[in-house]
Amino acid sequence: TSPAMSAKSICVGTIEADLASLAMRSSRGSGTAIRPGDILTALSGKTIEVLNTDAEGGLILSMPNTLLWLWKFVSPGLLQKERRYVSKIVFFTSLCFFAGVAFSYFILLPISLKFFAGFGTQSIDLNIAIDQYISFVLTLLLGAGLVFELPMVSYFLTRLGFLTPAFMRHYRRHSIVVILIIAAVVTPTPDPMTQLMLALPMMALFEISILVSKIAMKKKEESEAEEDTSIMPREETP
Repeated sequence: TSPAMSAKSICVGTIEADLASLAMRSSRGSGTAIRPGDILTALSGKTIEVLNTDAEGGLILSMPNTLLWLWKFVSPGLLQKERRYVSKIVFFTSLCFFAGVAFSYFILLPISLKFFAGFGTQSIDLNIAIDQYISFVLTLLLGAGLVFELPMVSYFLTRLGFLTPAFMRHYRRHSIVVILIIAAVVTPTPDPMTQLMLALPMMALFEISILVSKIAMKKKEESEAEEDTSIMPREETP
């Protein structure tokens, strides 16, 4: 039943994405100096634009349910006490994802659009095709949502024993270079302004991930101590 439920969740997300895309078209460029025109650069542009918006928007909006069924698929390989945390894991993973989407939409996107509109000479008219604009917005939203999963990634890697807080603190300076590279890959444009606006919260997320890794390490040590205590043979009383 999980594939069917996942398909249903994506379908519901696609319907919601249709409504969101309509709102995006009606208020696109609001509050910025960029207002995309009602033009398309390809013969099949309208079809491709609607399909891309529905697919990526459906993926974003159905993320919590998709994560839930993903963890239910993985849960048979987990211990009984680990399965109890599935709902919490889905909640915090979805929270991190939507926090990234909200940051991208309300902060990163307006600043990026204003930067593009004011860059260079004012004698050149900036007339953006609607398909390119929507593709830019959705790519930025999805990329920021995935980037904000960094604390959850550090939590799981720490619980699996692949990561430690000491390791993250030791390579803090190296992480800055890696973060700038990831920001350059995730952002759909090569301008340094957008990359820097995404890299700064990633650096803050890295510091938060160190704290998360420290908490996960403490829980891991406590669970290992409980397991050692449970398997330790009891001394027979005379």
